[in-house]
Amino acid sequence: MIIFHLPKSSFIKIKYILFKLHHFIYNSVIEISFYMDIKI
Repeated sequence: MIIFHLPKSSFIKIKYILFKLHHFIYNSVIEISFYMDIKI
């Protein structure tokens, strides 16, 4: 079991990146489904 200590700032940065990534993927899925609806 490896325990590694992160400074609080880098932990926040990782959470921020994950949040942004999730937001981006979510928007992309909505756009794709919207586009598919138009094509059909």
